[in-house]
Formats: sequence, C-alpha cells, structure tokens
Amino acid sequence: MIDHKRVSVIVPVWNNAAQLLRCIRALQDQEYPQHLYEVVVVDNGSTDDTAVRARETGVRVLEQPKPGSYAARNLAIAETHSQFLAFTDSDCVPDSRWLSTAMARAERESRLGVVAGRIVLFDDDADGSSWARSYEALVAFPQHQASEGTCATANWLSPRSAIVEAGGFDETVKSGGDHHMGIRLRNSGLKLVYEPDMIVHHPTRASFDALLAKRRRLTGGHWDRTTGPMRLPRAVARNLVETGRRGKKILVARDAPLSERLKAEAILVALGVADVGEYIRLGLGGSTVR
Repeated sequence: MIDHKRVSVIVPVWNNAAQLLRCIRALQDQEYPQHLYEVVVVDNGSTDDTAVRARETGVRVLEQPKPGSYAARNLAIAETHSQFLAFTDSDCVPDSRWLSTAMARAERESRLGVVAGRIVLFDDDADGSSWARSYEALVAFPQHQASEGTCATANWLSPRSAIVEAGGFDETVKSGGDHHMGIRLRNSGLKLVYEPDMIVHHPTRASFDALLAKRRRLTGGHWDRTTGPMRLPRAVARNLVETGRRGKKILVARDAPLSERLKAEAILVALGVADVGEYIRLGLGGSTVR
C-alpha cells in the first residue's frame, strides 16, 4: 500500500555525505507533524559512501545515475505521491519551522506556483576568504525576487500539480533549471511568493575556487540553453549584461560598507573574465561541468 504523505522533501546529493547527514538531521527535527511528510534523498551517482550513510538514517533513498540535480529531482517527483513537493540541497540546514511555515503560507494562497523561502548564509569554513564572503553576501540567492522567477531549489515548496503540469525540471542543463521552472510557472498564471520566515541556512562558498566552480556550472547551464547561429557571441554578450547588472546591484547596496562592496566588485570582475574563458572553451567543443 502506498503511504500518501502531505509533503515530500526532496534532496539530491552527489558525494557529500557529511553535509547531507547534517541536512537530514534538521529535516527529521521539523516541527511539522512527522506523519505528514517524508524525506527523499536522491543519490546522483556518488562514488563514495553517501548513499549507504543516508540509508542508515532511515530516510528513503533513490538512485539516479543520470548526472544532474534536475534529473535527480524529477526521479523523486515520479516516485512520490504527495500533494506538495519541497526542495532543499544536501549542504543546507533547514530551520526547525521550515516546513510548518512553508505549508502555512501555501494554504493561504490560491493559484500557487512556488513558495520561495529566505536563504541565510553562514560560515562553514573558518579559513575561508573574506573577499568571497563579501561577494556571496551581496549577490547570492535573491529569493525576494521570487515573483520574477528567481527561485532557488535550495528553499522551495510547490503543489505537485504545478510542477507536473509544467513538465518537470529541464534535465538537459546542469544549472539554472530552477529559474526556468519559475519562469514557466509564472507564465502559466501561477503565483510565485516569497516567505521570509521560511528559512534555510546555506554555507557560504568561502573561497574563489568554490565560487568559480559554481560559476562554471551556471555558465554551462546558460550555454546549454543558447542555441542557433552566433552562439558564442550571444552567450558572451549575455554574460557581459549579467555581470553589469550584478555590478550595479553591488554598488548600490546601501546596507554594506564600501570596503565590502569593493571586494565583491573585484570578485565579480574576476568571475566575469573566467566566464568568458569558459564560454570560449565550450565554443571549441568542451563539455559542461556538474
């Protein structure tokens, strides 16, 4: 007999056992009634003991060998039967009231597409770079712009029907699929709402290398979605526009000291230059990274 839960919490993971176990503990300690939700971990081809250690916690573990977190999420969507789908990432730590707050907001809304919650950054590396932290603090996770389609699956809840009717996440990209799902839901007439009390804690990427790895994934996602003639120049032009937009946002951030904004601008420029190099590599036949 299928046990129908009200909410399925879906967590994709790849070679990240230690942080995943921390995430699972937080999910098992939710204030929301435990009989109403399930935690579903999707191992995305880990080569270490991540899947084994996840099963030891008692949560449901699925296996998706196809690379990509969106393929992992789609598998979990297909293998669950709940009314609502919640998403977070394996390195995140949801607040104890995360699910109860998300569901309370969802139940107040009609024509709901997404409840996007606040993502609070925390230091997970005492030896990290203050420059990288400055950049993350000013740029990462603008969930308050949910109504524009800017929703991250690090902190997301939707009615199952909304995701299924939108065709699931785009498995052909390694990054950016959450934003494109948000756009599809918005364009279908559903509401994307921001709930600041629905909190997930996310570690900062406390080094330039970590920021660069993330940007390479994002660049690959943009490249996969750029098709047709003049692919490389159009991709680079989009990168320049995006870099300029982020630069303006950093400069006008009145709640940050000038020294922090200058550090963030320097990181932004360095990442923008790296992006151009990555697009050239992809244009010469290179493969996107996960």
